[in-house]
Amino acid sequence: MRNKQTIDPTIIEIQNKLNKLSEVELDNTYWEIEVVKFFT
Repeated sequence: MRNKQTIDPTIIEIQNKLNKLSEVELDNTYWEIEVVKFFT
């Protein structure tokens, strides 16, 4: 997803935000998503 080509402005914005995150921030984002999935 991070490097996939698209013309969708929403996906482009998400890609830009993802590409600016450090490895630690990406790891934290992954766990936040997994925890939400688990509890919902």
